[in-house]
Amino acid sequence: MELDTGAVKTYTAQQKGMDGMATIEIEVRNIGTNRSWKESYDCSHNDPEEWDKNLIDHFNATLHPGERARELVGVEILDGSEAIKNHVWRKVNAITIVRGGQSYDKVRCELCGITGKRFGLSGITRDSKYKAKKYIKCQG
Repeated sequence: MELDTGAVKTYTAQQKGMDGMATIEIEVRNIGTNRSWKESYDCSHNDPEEWDKNLIDHFNATLHPGERARELVGVEILDGSEAIKNHVWRKVNAITIVRGGQSYDKVRCELCGITGKRFGLSGITRDSKYKAKKYIKCQG
């Protein structure tokens, strides 16, 4: 099962332009590990790398119990053709489903129509027919 960790967050993909916003993608990892992941944000700051460093510094300064400190691995400014679109998930069942001791909700992306399941607050698991990497981000 591949967990779509970006599904819980919804960011607007905008190109730097009249609104002064640029879509940036940062690569981060927990300090002391080799596993990294990418997150995308809209940034209106003149220096995205400084903004990202401040973002990570703020995260590390406000850690909750059980959270691990992070470090910035890389920053990339995306143009409109590379802008990352996260799925916009909406629950499709009226009540939460309970099967085999697990409870979940069925969800569907409003933009591209792929489906999945949300188990608690842990994120979305895409249905098996949408496991391919091309479905990680929204194509809609």
